[in-house]
Amino acid sequence: MIKKSLPFHIKETWFDNYGCFTAIHGEWEGEEVILLNVYAPPGLQAETLHRVGELLVNTPKALTILGGDFNLVLDTQIDRASTKPEGVATLGKLEGFTQALGLGDIWRDLHKNKKALSYYSGAHDMHSRLDYMFTTRDGLCRFTEASYLARGISDHSPLIVTMQGGRTRERGEWIMATWRLANRKEVERLDKATEHYFRENMRMVASV
Repeated sequence: MIKKSLPFHIKETWFDNYGCFTAIHGEWEGEEVILLNVYAPPGLQAETLHRVGELLVNTPKALTILGGDFNLVLDTQIDRASTKPEGVATLGKLEGFTQALGLGDIWRDLHKNKKALSYYSGAHDMHSRLDYMFTTRDGLCRFTEASYLARGISDHSPLIVTMQGGRTRERGEWIMATWRLANRKEVERLDKATEHYFRENMRMVASV
């Protein structure tokens, strides 16, 4: 999963009991990074996303990158080509997952209105984009390239991305990841930071 020549120090690894994801927490160039490889089987997408979300809620704050076959469509208008409507059971599941965790679609961020379909189902005569790579929104600006390659022995197109090393400033409007509110320790940390901010700034105002 990680090239041996890459200066990546592994700290922790997690494995899903059902074999649907593998996660690695490590350090790269002094930065905390979490990598996840995900496979959400048909019919079990919601359960898989729930377990991934539970894991991320309780991991350290880090640049998070996750990718794989989600068997879900993120945008039904542009990420599929079919006359059949999206199933009610899966509609909006992936979008809700990414919004709750503050994740951005790397390929879509670089190709705003372009259509790319990574999977073809002969049985359903349907093309869809089911393969994604997501990252924390403040990390989107680190990615400079993303492209789907031609399908080979698999019925899915591989997705390859290029990322710049080193920390960079966030691009665009900051959005808080709502998963932080589900983590008691994170809420306590935010409470203390907010209290400290107002205490110090009110003191400065009073002294002016």
